Amino acid sequence: MRTVPVFLLLASLCCSAWGAPTKAASDEIEHLFAYLGKSGCEFARNGTWFSAKRAVEHLRSKYENLQKRGVVTTDESFTAESFIDQVASHSNVSGHPYLIRCGNNPAMETGPWFREELLRFREATRLTPNYSLERAAATGFGAIMRWLPANPTGTLHTDVNVGKDPIEVMVVEAKDDN
Repeated sequence: MRTVPVFLLLASLCCSAWGAPTKAASDEIEHLFAYLGKSGCEFARNGTWFSAKRAVEHLRSKYENLQKRGVVTTDESFTAESFIDQVASHSNVSGHPYLIRCGNNPAMETGPWFREELLRFREATRLTPNYSLERAAATGFGAIMRWLPANPTGTLHTDVNVGKDPIEVMVVEAKDDN
């Protein structure tokens, strides 16, 4: 019988909770990174405005540092809300909130901006059976099909394109004759 050196055993035990949060939380956090990256918005940190791409790089680096320090765990305690609160909403250096400015809209704090998208994402994935980021990415078009709840009678569905580039939207109405 082989023995494992004690330090390897201890390292594996202490570090097993490090790394990524649960699959659901990881998917939500990755969605928030992608949403910000494709938004075309500007991101302010400590009074300086950056592109969405630079914002994603900064937030991902901050997130990875938390993972290395063991703050992000594989249990249920680190959620997408934890990510927003600890990573995406304020500077740990100055304590000032991060701001986001999309198009001609006034700047707003990133915390509520991310939370709004998180709620939208959860609703869409709740209503989409067997949704997965892997399947969505595999389409090659960056397209995601989502089932949305019915609009109230007499209203039309609206959405906001937060990016600078136009998007194509295909709306298909299905009628259930049953």
